Amino acid sequence: MNMGDPRQKKHSESDFYQKAYESGYNFVNGMGFWSVDPKEAQRRRIMATSGHLALCMLLYVFLRGYAATPSLQIIQRYFRAELPQNAQMFYQFTVMVSDILCLMVPCLLYLALDHIPKRAVFPHRHVAPYKIVCSVSMVLSVSVVVMLCSQLSSILISWFHIVPIGIQEVIPSNPGAMAVYVIHNTIILAFFEELAFHGAVMQSLRRYSDVFALVASSMVYALMHLNPARIFSSFILSLCTGFFVLYTGSLWTGIFSHCALGILVIIQTIITDYLAMDLCTIIFCLFTCVVLIAGLISFMRLCKTDDNLFSFQNRGEYLKNSQRFGAFLSTPGMVIALIVLIFLCVQFVQVI
Repeated sequence: MNMGDPRQKKHSESDFYQKAYESGYNFVNGMGFWSVDPKEAQRRRIMATSGHLALCMLLYVFLRGYAATPSLQIIQRYFRAELPQNAQMFYQFTVMVSDILCLMVPCLLYLALDHIPKRAVFPHRHVAPYKIVCSVSMVLSVSVVVMLCSQLSSILISWFHIVPIGIQEVIPSNPGAMAVYVIHNTIILAFFEELAFHGAVMQSLRRYSDVFALVASSMVYALMHLNPARIFSSFILSLCTGFFVLYTGSLWTGIFSHCALGILVIIQTIITDYLAMDLCTIIFCLFTCVVLIAGLISFMRLCKTDDNLFSFQNRGEYLKNSQRFGAFLSTPGMVIALIVLIFLCVQFVQVI
């Protein structure tokens, strides 16, 4: 046999590639032999998505800490010196624009890196109005329970001389600044945070599993707050809001729920600042009872009208959710991002 014959050499190479393919490998030009096992292919896709998301998380931290905050401090000094009467309003407007940019720049980068189609980012299936009302009511009831649990956990943690440093919300006294503040913390944040986390992040991860997408996006959302006092409540509320986005198939459900939560926080701040403590306690108790009853009625209504309330889709059946989370959290980029976020969160904890 003449091994120098080009036809014989080409035939032997094709046999070699065929045997490699039958063994579960495929030749990729410039990269060598790669496994064609569906499990391995999905694991690699998850790891690639994790790397893209980790880069965008670090970009958000950089923009928030090293670009937005110093810029806001400089602008605030300028407004106080040059425009003392409208300083509060201009400052609140600048804070709003800064929050939008800090959210949207990493979000758009993530969409570009992960090649996510625009139509998948904002699901807006037609939903019966009663489902949206019930969803918002249940999110509010969960927020009340989470608030009570957070207060209880703060008391328990204080026994170990550990005090999380919370950020006190202060509503501006200037009418124009107050209007901008309310719009920012209700409509603007609700729209752009839902678009970023339950839109871009969660919808892009749904190609693997609904449960995986819901938990992973909620984890990212909670860590982005960079405050241990708000991580637990943010995670639970994101789980609840994201669940109803999946259930209704519309991001508007999450936006309305998020907006209602913002209104609730502002009302709570106003009541605490302007009313006596005893009267505040009575109002909060009555409000808690009303919200919990409304949430219970909404839950019973949804359970009665929909048998598939708690059904999730598992599109990537090759891997279990535990394996997906293992691949998602084990990439070098995500490990670095988690270390940075945890380090920043620790800065908001004080040991006394």
